Amino acid sequence: MPLSRLVYFSENVLDPQRGPVLAQLKEIVAVSQKNNKTLEITGALVFDDLWFIQILEGDRVTIVRTFERLKEDERHANVVLVELCDIDERLFGNWWMGLATRNEITLPGFAPFLNNGRLQPQVMTAQQFITLVTAVAQLSQSRKILSPAAATTVFH
Repeated sequence: MPLSRLVYFSENVLDPQRGPVLAQLKEIVAVSQKNNKTLEITGALVFDDLWFIQILEGDRVTIVRTFERLKEDERHANVVLVELCDIDERLFGNWWMGLATRNEITLPGFAPFLNNGRLQPQVMTAQQFITLVTAVAQLSQSRKILSPAAATTVFH
């Protein structure tokens, strides 16, 4: 079955009254990891206070169905599909879902995409999203925040 990759971004509308943002993000990832393992979806979620960027990889029908469900999630708004394409191999083959937040360790991965200190996903290409997410993942791995073989990765 051919593999596909779906890239999207959305606006953060996490409710601070529901608890600390990092705790909410970890809850999102925990549920995603469980669901994605069953569906054989891999990927990564990047959070930048104002924005979510997510990459999903797997069977096209499965990731499109997942994306349709994700669009209805009340924790984000203004969901924008950036790319849906066939791929030869997964970028996140051993992660059911990884999470990265913008911080002092991951900032060098974000830096090329910041304008006046702000991420502006509206003007980014699909390749720039992929570069951002993979750079942040590599920075996290190099700082031993995560194990590259871990299937239940949360890096921040």
